[in-house]
Amino acid sequence: MRSVILFLLVLLFVMPIALLAQQQDTTRSEVQDDIEDAIENFDSGDTDFDSEQMTQFLQELAENPININNAGINKLLQIPGLNLKLARNIVEYRFGVKPFETIEELDEVSGIGRVTLEQVRPYVTVGSGLELGKALYTNPRYWTSDGEFQMFSRFQRDQQEGAGYQKPPQEGGYIGSPVKYYQRMGYQSDHLSINLTQEKDPGEELVGPFQFDHRTWHVALENNGNLQILVGGDYSLAFGQGLVLWSGAAFGKGSNVVGAVSRNGRGIKPYTSAQETNYYRGGAVTYGGKLQFTGFYSNRKRSASEISPDTTRFPGSDGYHRTENEFLQKDNLQQTLYGGHVELELPFGIIGATGYQTIFDRYIAASNQTYAQYDFEGTSNYAYGLDYTFLAGPAIVFGEIAQSKNGGYGLITGVESILGGDTDITLAYRKYQKEFQSILGNGFGEVSGQPKK
Repeated sequence: MRSVILFLLVLLFVMPIALLAQQQDTTRSEVQDDIEDAIENFDSGDTDFDSEQMTQFLQELAENPININNAGINKLLQIPGLNLKLARNIVEYRFGVKPFETIEELDEVSGIGRVTLEQVRPYVTVGSGLELGKALYTNPRYWTSDGEFQMFSRFQRDQQEGAGYQKPPQEGGYIGSPVKYYQRMGYQSDHLSINLTQEKDPGEELVGPFQFDHRTWHVALENNGNLQILVGGDYSLAFGQGLVLWSGAAFGKGSNVVGAVSRNGRGIKPYTSAQETNYYRGGAVTYGGKLQFTGFYSNRKRSASEISPDTTRFPGSDGYHRTENEFLQKDNLQQTLYGGHVELELPFGIIGATGYQTIFDRYIAASNQTYAQYDFEGTSNYAYGLDYTFLAGPAIVFGEIAQSKNGGYGLITGVESILGGDTDITLAYRKYQKEFQSILGNGFGEVSGQPKK
């Protein structure tokens, strides 16, 4: 299996080089065609017209395109296809709406349609690298484009109080009120996301307006050129088919047999939910285009049942801290996570690789019950795997193979296809060894959760 993984990782790095060379040749050909068309379109009919001079001018302009994010009106008028009115509209758009992120956004400028856009495309640029970053990131309109602030607040209380409210806290009763309170405040634009979510479950204590039992937050930059996403704070991770790393909702076996087996990894997502366990806290980033690299680091506290001062069970998922005992076990386990994902988009599909290491500051002991004899025990674990989604005519072939620290492996592969106007088919094969310990995964199985035999 390690040989297969090494071969595929090499493939991930070799393929982009060939694709880049092919793309450069195609671009040169398109520019040459545009120049030839331009000579025909802009020939004034003058017998003294110097086609060689025009060719040289257009070639130089194509090699040194004009930056529409900083060029003045006189500079813009050098571009074939633009007149004074269109040049003014470009300047007004970048100052009144936002800077241009792509050349295609010229289509949003008043008076510029698809024909004009294709005509000027070889001779314009939005800048690149630091030049583009300066034009965009220092402009407040860039960050607030299509921005919206939202605030939700929900108050809920059951009419009939449970048994936990009938006993004093020292006898195992609940320490807080029966009120459930949830609030979320956030700002979302095309490139910026800020959020704060707070929640108090029934029976939990609410000390003050900013001292809820559960709180998540994040600041995220999204869709900034090749910087696909950068998150500071809380986030979720979902890659491949979920055998290695998948936090958040996923379908298990059910009545929806078509579309539930195959997964589409969401990658990094800023976390806004009130669910108290399916997230990580730290930083994560995805960078690239067709070839993307993801890195993440998390260091957060979890709640687990204590067995001894240095030993706990695996952290729970309910998030309740209603009794004195539950409250004492709150945030009693530190979990550190780091790892990455690499993904390559090919003409016929997507291939990716994921790996992580997680470390606990206390020993995790499994239950003595028979059903738990292969559950994870220890202070650290890692898992890694390869995933793929390919197009094969009308069919989609998908799968992932993964291995955990103890040598156990998991495999899922399948195919989805349309057989007719009203008929779809899904075929899948999965094999999760009983030793496979993907404690942060959520692969397709009998129930949602860790992929187990």
